[in-house]
Amino acid sequence: MIITKRPYEGFWRYHEFRRSDGNGWLALGETVVTASVVVTDSTGQDVSGAMVSGVTPNGTPATQVKYYITGGNSGNTYTVEVRIVTSLAQKFEDSFEVKVL
Repeated sequence: MIITKRPYEGFWRYHEFRRSDGNGWLALGETVVTASVVVTDSTGQDVSGAMVSGVTPNGTPATQVKYYITGGNSGNTYTVEVRIVTSLAQKFEDSFEVKVL
């Protein structure tokens, strides 16, 4: 998946780790306990400190990761990796790209 944004824009994102049919990432009753979001530029440099904040498990029960994404340089594409540890000690990671217009 690729999302686009402008350098000025900042907005909340919600990354779901349970499919709408209840199957997939998380087992029945399993929740997100810890979460992190890592943003890297095209050279692999970590730019998370400048582009992401407010990372937290979200929902009742917590099956999402909520975070605020902002900034970036026009013309660049960034890789965003959302990582979780669950209540059953499983670790999952999902990623997508952000293209800054």
